[in-house]
Amino acid sequence: MRTLTALLLAVLATASLTAQKMTAPQLIALAQSHSPALQDAINATFTPQELKEGTAWVGQGHDFFFALQFTTPPQLFIDRAPGPPMQSLGAAGLWYAVARIEELGVLHSFDYQVSGTKFGGRLDLPAFGPDSYLAPGVPSGNFQRS
Repeated sequence: MRTLTALLLAVLATASLTAQKMTAPQLIALAQSHSPALQDAINATFTPQELKEGTAWVGQGHDFFFALQFTTPPQLFIDRAPGPPMQSLGAAGLWYAVARIEELGVLHSFDYQVSGTKFGGRLDLPAFGPDSYLAPGVPSGNFQRS
């Protein structure tokens, strides 16, 4: 009975995670664990338009997650250099890649090549340093003019 309860709790926790937008570390962890929840997490994080136009990405620090919906295999390029191979999530035509961008504090670019043709991407992909993110346990607030 305990095993069944633990399994049910794990399934419910995964379902609640995929119902909301996820961060780069969360999506990367799902991808690296080959979780069946990855497809739902991608669809909850990105709009259908972002996936179809090839502009779906999320990053934190050096770590980035890219996603694309396309019928043929795409190749990811970051700063005009070949990126990591895109991984297929099956018949839905959903592709993803996990990438590490070394240089922080500058803008980068990405795009895809599909059947030899440039597709999607952005020219303003920011790679922020650690001081650009909220730190756990550090209060945050709003700036108000007096």
